[in-house]
Amino acid sequence: MPALSRKEKRMLGKMILPFEESAKAARDKRVRIGESHRDEFDKDIHDAIDNRKPRHRYVEVTRAEIERYIKKTGRYKRKSFLWILDDVSIKIIRERTPNRRRTHDPDHVCHTNLTDSGKAFAGGEVFFGVDGNVYVNPFSDRYGGRRLTDEQWQTILNYFRRVGYENVVDILRLLENKN
Repeated sequence: MPALSRKEKRMLGKMILPFEESAKAARDKRVRIGESHRDEFDKDIHDAIDNRKPRHRYVEVTRAEIERYIKKTGRYKRKSFLWILDDVSIKIIRERTPNRRRTHDPDHVCHTNLTDSGKAFAGGEVFFGVDGNVYVNPFSDRYGGRRLTDEQWQTILNYFRRVGYENVVDILRLLENKN
């Protein structure tokens, strides 16, 4: 599967550090204990270049969960996968992956676990539906806080499609349509 092209990288702009473009208060812009390593999870991180669905802790959202959670709030922590887009590809991990080093929330990993607290173009959540769709949002307080232009967001969604996720659903559009 294809790596990120030069054109896509150019369209995405610069990579950012965690919280670099976040609107959070300064006191909340810190990577906490257990959020800056990935060695514990390397085997569980799915590189979207390799194939379409992650194997580690794979779950799908049901049609009822899509209607109740995804279409209404854009989120469903119980079945979410985190994604980041680095300078090579999309990295994905199930959010409910135990993180023994994380003292405040040891039942979950976070976006900075995917990057070793390094840079990324963006991050968010992805949900795999029983309906065959892949639901994607840019909701990450570390890498999703940046103000993506529509062109950048469309580049990300198109890259998801280019690496093999054929039926990508933009959760932002779903949320716009609910109003």
